[in-house]
Amino acid sequence: MKDKKSNHFRYCRLKQNWVAFAPKRVRRPLDLSACASEEWHADFFAAGNEFKTPDEIARLDDANGWVVRVVPNLYRIVEIESPKESGREGFFEWMGGYGAHEIVIESPTPKEIWELEWPKILEMIRLRYLDLCNDPNISYIQVFKNHGMMAGASVAHPHSQIVGLPFIPPLVRREIEGALAYYLSKGRALVVDEAKEEERLGERVVHRSDHFIAYCPYASSHPFSVRIAPLGEDWLSLGAEGSRELGILMASILRKMRHISRHAGFNILYYLTPPRRDNSPFNKEHRQFFPTYLDIVPRLSMVAGFELSSGIFVNFVMPEEAAAWLNAQED
Repeated sequence: MKDKKSNHFRYCRLKQNWVAFAPKRVRRPLDLSACASEEWHADFFAAGNEFKTPDEIARLDDANGWVVRVVPNLYRIVEIESPKESGREGFFEWMGGYGAHEIVIESPTPKEIWELEWPKILEMIRLRYLDLCNDPNISYIQVFKNHGMMAGASVAHPHSQIVGLPFIPPLVRREIEGALAYYLSKGRALVVDEAKEEERLGERVVHRSDHFIAYCPYASSHPFSVRIAPLGEDWLSLGAEGSRELGILMASILRKMRHISRHAGFNILYYLTPPRRDNSPFNKEHRQFFPTYLDIVPRLSMVAGFELSSGIFVNFVMPEEAAAWLNAQED
């Protein structure tokens, strides 16, 4: 390896997983001190502070100015400047930290998560996904939102992150392999079948729109977590109208979730269809068997030793009870 101080990945053969090493992120505000730090309260992402962020990648405007902006992450895990190379050091294997790491600034002013203009945020994420798909060296696009200190956010202003990776993460890859095996056996997408079965049963359903259904999954890993899955065509296939419909549904669910706890953090996890690549090990169009879906995860409990060592999560709220409680809340 040429430069161990640059961002790169190292492979753990024992855990069969890649670990990202990003020495430059040591300057990132630390989660445990962020609440009391100037970095947490200083609103670098607010309108009027555009000069404090890296050069803008994209934006959506309305009559009053920008609504959503995208900028490079200052503390990025991967970077376009990293070499597209890999190698071995005897027993060990490494890969250059090539990729894209972007911040989606979701509002020109501080807002609660349920107050955001979700249709426009989702449309911006969709457009960035399509753009990053054009880079043949990016194999997977990971999108996530950390809201609140409990969820891993290091600044208070609402934002999401987009990470374009040079490989499909092993956890996602195993899910895609399972989805492909199901598709080859049944001829249908696994997550769509799950969504339709939840719709048929009804007891865990929180919301439904024309193309999407929101429910507390049968095997929810976290209390009050909600999955939004397609009933047919997925969000990326539906275009801007899909962003609008999904955004309205998300805002409704988040307004219900605001009653869970005033101090709860939230993670929103996007499981996006991988870009189609000629060298993909999957011999079908990804969207046929792995359509995009989302998980909204309130952070009401800590991931501790048992979860970390076993991979088994402990959920203290039955999903049926969570769905009933959410349905009883005002939208």
